Amino acid sequence: MLIAESDLNDTKIINDYEKGGYGLEGQWVDDFHHALHTVLTGETDGYYKDFGKISHLEKAFKQAFIYDGIYSNFRKRTVGNNPLGLPPSKFVVCIQNHDQIGNRMLGERLQELISFEGLKLAAGVLLTSPFVPMLFMGEEFAEDRPFQYFVSHGDKDLVKAVREGRKREFEYFFDNNTGDFPDPQGEETFEASKLNWEFQKDEKKKFIFQLL
Repeated sequence: MLIAESDLNDTKIINDYEKGGYGLEGQWVDDFHHALHTVLTGETDGYYKDFGKISHLEKAFKQAFIYDGIYSNFRKRTVGNNPLGLPPSKFVVCIQNHDQIGNRMLGERLQELISFEGLKLAAGVLLTSPFVPMLFMGEEFAEDRPFQYFVSHGDKDLVKAVREGRKREFEYFFDNNTGDFPDPQGEETFEASKLNWEFQKDEKKKFIFQLL
């Protein structure tokens, strides 16, 4: 099974060959994540500036793609095409994933940004959507360790390019953050991002998806 990780909102990716498509079984829907995330957190920096209204989440629930041929203020162009008629099973949705957490400067998970009640609401929205739900590692027990962007490159020039790229990214994204970002090549960044498998011994841990 092939599932596309694409933010183009292009139905060609999942349309059948007979309809001129690529025939993939499904694709991620960033619009769904962004719509829910912005409503819950109030964040509207970077690519989140295209979202933030309940009407966005309503549209995502109905047809997955919010940007279905309409103009994106962030991208400065028209994005996507109309997905109506495609089965919900073609779309994979989430409230957290490695991109959306790792793309943050400090790699905070959703539980660090909203209340526990908000987490339950997010889980409920995910599981009642008509689409295929995807859980990120540790999400089921509200892991609070970050998932920071890390690499292990042997090429010094590539490491330099990655570090400089991250620095440029956060010049405009999440302006309220202070301090420096974790070193992508640093072993401590990788270690900080490991799951805490002792969660059952921690009374503060709660199983989000068992409490709905």
